[in-house]
Amino acid sequence: MIAEHSDGGWSSVWQGILNVAEKNPAVVGDGDVSTAKQLLEEAERKRHEYNSRSSSGPSSPASIESKKKEQDPDAFVKALVSKCDPGSAASIDEALNEIDAVKSLPFYVRRDFFSTIRAGLPLRETARSLACFG
Repeated sequence: MIAEHSDGGWSSVWQGILNVAEKNPAVVGDGDVSTAKQLLEEAERKRHEYNSRSSSGPSSPASIESKKKEQDPDAFVKALVSKCDPGSAASIDEALNEIDAVKSLPFYVRRDFFSTIRAGLPLRETARSLACFG
């Protein structure tokens, strides 16, 4: 068994062997049963270790605080648009750099930024500025 499953195997493998041994004692020897029990315990221990490392666990005060600090996408866009000069390419570039700098923002913030700027422009300025917005 160990030769076939040198990496330890899943606990379901060892549980299956133990089930077969229970139903058909002549098929699986006593030595194999004790080995399967040891490997089952080891596999379950490894699974619990892995699960405990990858689970987020209970929310700590630090994680709750960091969630509070995340940016609200709509408020972020409104703040950028309010300080952005739609006629200035440098101002638009600065706003886009700010969007890129905040990694927690969703992907659609850039699109919403352009839509909000377009909506706020008078028709004649919109036609003139369309080349800036692509």
